[in-house]
Amino acid sequence: MPDVRFEYTVPTASGVDAPASAQLRLSLPVAVRGAGRVRTTEEFAVPLVAGVAVVSLSPGAWHVFADGVEGEPERWILVTDTSGEVAASALEDVDPRTLEPTVPTPSFTQAVSSVVAAYMLEHPSVTPDQVAASVAASVAAYLAENPPEDVTLIDHPTIPGAGILTIGAPAPVVAPVVTVQPVPASVSAGAAATFNAAATGSPTPSVQWQKSTNGGTTWNDVAGATSAVYVTPLLSVGDSGVLFRAVFTNAGGSVPTTAASVTVSSSGSGAPVITLHPASGSVLSGDEWTLTAAATGSPTPSVQWQVSTNGGTTWADIAGANSTSYTFTVRAAGTFTRYRAVFTNTVDSATTNAAIIAATD
Repeated sequence: MPDVRFEYTVPTASGVDAPASAQLRLSLPVAVRGAGRVRTTEEFAVPLVAGVAVVSLSPGAWHVFADGVEGEPERWILVTDTSGEVAASALEDVDPRTLEPTVPTPSFTQAVSSVVAAYMLEHPSVTPDQVAASVAASVAAYLAENPPEDVTLIDHPTIPGAGILTIGAPAPVVAPVVTVQPVPASVSAGAAATFNAAATGSPTPSVQWQKSTNGGTTWNDVAGATSAVYVTPLLSVGDSGVLFRAVFTNAGGSVPTTAASVTVSSSGSGAPVITLHPASGSVLSGDEWTLTAAATGSPTPSVQWQVSTNGGTTWADIAGANSTSYTFTVRAAGTFTRYRAVFTNTVDSATTNAAIIAATD
């Protein structure tokens, strides 16, 4: 926006530089809303000191009238979008009859006020809540056509159809910046690990924890892990080496934290320890035989008996064989069948030695 310098000869009979009445009046043509090409003016005045005034003017066709000066007191001048100081005498004159008046876009306040006023005139007995509910749709329509950057409209939480207006410059969007990185954790089997992370950003970023079981090659979201602090489920020795990270996201983008590993130790953890292995034996075909096994652990481990008929190459669970003793009928003579028990708790699993049962005649 340029600074326009106006210079005039101020008539003085006494030799005093500037009469009190010397001033510059300036205005832009503005169309009257709804009145077609009818023009009015919004005018302001600045004093002339020794016949000089410097005024910052926005681009447009300006009507200039100087009071108390000699020479050409009235002009229509065209101000262009430049910077610095420019002499008014160097500006182009324009014919006001050729000007198209500028129709200013109504402000948000004007639009809302007109809607509310019109509604209140038509419905003088309504309550403020009813006004809010009825006006919300009109305000939303106005915002859709004239979206001001400093106004937002959201649904009212308790009044159906109503809205909440927020006026003010929107906060700038700032991408998340991680301020707290998760650190590696070491726990005993059967315990949970806790990870913490934090980030700044505008708007406030959301968080999603992720887990990798292949050294960080791929990552999967952890269901429900959407707060700055993440507590894992109870871990077993097999979880040792798993990686965790948090991903912070807002309108500015997404940023992951560094990965933090978990180390799970079985020392003193209560993992199952076999205290009794099942015994092998030769048994007559068709007779019943009972195998027994035992293990300690905390929490108390469950047991599952398994059988192998191919020398231990593959094993299959025996349905219903879930106690420390397993009784069965020996197979046909000449067969050699292997049996074992698997003890499991939340910490780990332990397997007994295989008992070989030889069926005889």
